[in-house]
Amino acid sequence: MTRGRTCAALCAVAVGLLLVPVTNASAISRASAREQAQNHRISRVIETTRQITLKLGGLTGTLGNVGKAIVGHEQRLQSLESLTGKIDSRLKVIEAAAPQIIDALQKLQAGLTKLGDAYQAVEYGRAAVSPGDTDLTVAAGGAGTSADIPDDGNAISVNDDAIVVAGAGATNETLNLRALIRSAESDGDLSSKTAGQAGGFIQLTNADTGARVACTGAPNPPGIFGTTPGDSIVTPSGTVTTLPIKNIPGGHSRTDTTEPTGSNGTSLLPAPCSFTATPGTTYRVHWSVNFLDIPTSTTPGPTE
Repeated sequence: MTRGRTCAALCAVAVGLLLVPVTNASAISRASAREQAQNHRISRVIETTRQITLKLGGLTGTLGNVGKAIVGHEQRLQSLESLTGKIDSRLKVIEAAAPQIIDALQKLQAGLTKLGDAYQAVEYGRAAVSPGDTDLTVAAGGAGTSADIPDDGNAISVNDDAIVVAGAGATNETLNLRALIRSAESDGDLSSKTAGQAGGFIQLTNADTGARVACTGAPNPPGIFGTTPGDSIVTPSGTVTTLPIKNIPGGHSRTDTTEPTGSNGTSLLPAPCSFTATPGTTYRVHWSVNFLDIPTSTTPGPTE
């Protein structure tokens, strides 16, 4: 009995010893599995953290670029604000000077209007030496045109030397000095209006000998024959008859080509210059004419 119990006890111990390694191995296996799972989770966390870090790095770069762009925009806005301030300052200066600018522009407009009217309202004097018949031939210098006649009564002159040749039948001959005015003013179309005034003289000499030749009835000095007073000249202070000028009627347009000969022009001499001509002789006729447009008021305009 004792030996049986002892054997049974020993057997039990032996079985226990056999079971202990098996139990420990299972526990170790489970622990290893848990460790692997934990390591896997840690690896995933590390990988996820790395990916997040990379994304954060990219985002940081993008934010940096955005920040630079914002800074650039801010600088441009500051420049624009500075420019706006300068423009505002200039506008204030312009606004302050606006009355003077407007006044200057109005004066400029008035001046340009007056200048435009004056440019259109031009008139030119035309003068010519005309022989009484065909026995005298005007070879050169017998006619001339003045510059624009001032509208304020100031004179513009034209002069020349006419070369006159006496033909075979020349004996008692005459020369006249005539004038007309070609006008772009209202009097250019109406002969009933006075276009202006003119006065002049002629001096006759023998071109071959240089001797002066007197016009019959000419006062001293011999050979000079000119305009005499008598016409009624309307002036700002009234009508006068003491000026040695003649009223020149209108009726000749600015582009008129009619010459002041015969009835087409007004004689500036009290009578034609009469002289005894020698056939074949050349005569020099020095002539000069002043053209005027005497205003009827103290504030003449370009169309008066």
